[in-house]
Amino acid sequence: MPKSPDEVFRPGSPDPGGAYVERSELESQIDSFFGQSRAGLLTGISGSGKTWLYKKCLERNHIRSCSLNLQPQYPKRIEDLAGVELGKRGQFKARSANRKFGLKAVIGWFGGTAESSNTLEARDEDVVYELIKYLQQDDPKTAVCLVIENIEQGLMNPQSLHDLRALIMKMTDEPFTSMNAHLLLVSANMELLSRLTNVEAGEAIIRRIEVFSEVTSFSEDEAKKLIEEGFEKQLKMRISQKGRFLESCRISTAYRPDYMQQFCLEVANIARAEKNTVSKSVIDKALSKWEKTRLAPYKKRINNFMNQGDTKKSARDKIMIVISDHGFSDHFTPRDVLRELERRFPDLKFQQNEVTRALNFLGEDLKNGSRRILEKDDSDKNPLFRFSDHSTRIACSFFTRPNELE
Repeated sequence: MPKSPDEVFRPGSPDPGGAYVERSELESQIDSFFGQSRAGLLTGISGSGKTWLYKKCLERNHIRSCSLNLQPQYPKRIEDLAGVELGKRGQFKARSANRKFGLKAVIGWFGGTAESSNTLEARDEDVVYELIKYLQQDDPKTAVCLVIENIEQGLMNPQSLHDLRALIMKMTDEPFTSMNAHLLLVSANMELLSRLTNVEAGEAIIRRIEVFSEVTSFSEDEAKKLIEEGFEKQLKMRISQKGRFLESCRISTAYRPDYMQQFCLEVANIARAEKNTVSKSVIDKALSKWEKTRLAPYKKRINNFMNQGDTKKSARDKIMIVISDHGFSDHFTPRDVLRELERRFPDLKFQQNEVTRALNFLGEDLKNGSRRILEKDDSDKNPLFRFSDHSTRIACSFFTRPNELE
């Protein structure tokens, strides 16, 4: 029985559905971590699939877990978040009247009730220790994992760095090491490591953390697996234009997992009305809808930059095509762009200073109010550029796409 598009792609779902694509290398790293290490750091841009990935590994390894979500606003302490989780389970009780008042506020913030906070009373044990014990349910051999999400947001609060430093030390020492307990830190970037280098014993703390490979956008093979698994196997739809569909996913989502999931949902819903076939017309309709609903806010901004000078020969236009279409790492230099221009457009002669000027232009706000396309880091003698955000990069890729997809 074919599933519905919502069942397969589940937009915004915190758990992997039919849209999950196995990432063997990363999953193997995390599986090994649960067997050996005590603290790990998983990084990747928002929407890259970090949560789906670690939840899949927790499930496969039969590990009980609890996730604490760091935010720059209240509550400000990791122990408060742990206390909330215990309070929800009727396990944690406040140490004082002031503490009781504070936890009432915390519980209220997370949707609890005043009645639930009235059950709190004093305990001397460490809050995180109590949470781990609760997860193990009196079986010390049971593997458990405390997950701290949104590390990069939590670091906006200076107290969080102190708390994370203490938590890493705690979770990699006794009694936690004998409790089969793990700490998984989830972040959009590596800021935690750079911040730890500036605290007391920071290098020693960093050595206690296993850093996994970055969770990135899908590779082309992974994107193809998602299409085949989701459309052909689960939705029982025929794809008559698989190459075009794959290329459309690339230019409209850059194979970013959450964007690709949403784009595939658009395609599937349109295809249901057209004999369950993903045809050229279905793909074109999905692209048109995607432009209007997802990328419209970027169109005028990008056109303002593209329409400077001769749009057919302008180096700036060719540079926008190259930087949005090529798989550069997060940062790139003018020299990186020049090499790719020479490869892609061998008949055009670009100069280094011409490329640098164009990148600098893309890194400035326009007088008409259009916000910059690139961010520039010139702290070093060789300036580094990156897109101002991932969605801008996807929009640039979409609006500079090859004519054959027009």
